[in-house]
Amino acid sequence: MRPLTVITLLLALPCAALAATPAAKDDDFEPDEPLRSLALGPLPRARAMVSGDVGWLRSGIGIGVGLGAALDLVLRIDAMPLYEKGLGGQRELQGGLRFSPIAEEDLRLTVQVTGGQVFISKPAELVSFTTVRGEILLGATFDLLSPYARLGVRTMSRNVEGADAWQREEEIGLGVERVLGRFVVGAEGYVLARPHRSGMGQWRLRVGYAL
Repeated sequence: MRPLTVITLLLALPCAALAATPAAKDDDFEPDEPLRSLALGPLPRARAMVSGDVGWLRSGIGIGVGLGAALDLVLRIDAMPLYEKGLGGQRELQGGLRFSPIAEEDLRLTVQVTGGQVFISKPAELVSFTTVRGEILLGATFDLLSPYARLGVRTMSRNVEGADAWQREEEIGLGVERVLGRFVVGAEGYVLARPHRSGMGQWRLRVGYAL
């Protein structure tokens, strides 16, 4: 399946579900909940959101679960199907916590820390190494569109000549999201930077569904 077809299907899913979404909530029976967001927390306590995203460098699926006290549990599986033209290359499993110390009606600040393992398939072996990722996101949530800015740092432990060595990469991005019933769709452009290398422009499209 071509990348353009995958992207079109991802963006078409929420639109197809709008007909089944109630037009409005009764404020007398429905408690107020923060506007849903893929990038920004927090999620309502004991509520979950599943998501999928497509990008030239990385694509993946994830789930977030609200823990209360402005904390979310986040789990993700990433791969590089477009960049490597298949699923036989690099894959990453990660999990961690997302904390939102500022979650006002419009303004949100989110800090996320995750750790995991990267697996790389080679002809004669499967290589793995540890990763730790930290992100800070600042955004505003509005009914029409929710813009945000993201700064991320990812460190990777690799064994070089019998000793562990840490490599680092940084991401600076701007994104926007739109809520469509239980769905959230979003797009983000970001720059991936590594030491002693020029930055690379990247993009990703995202779709989430609130359970």
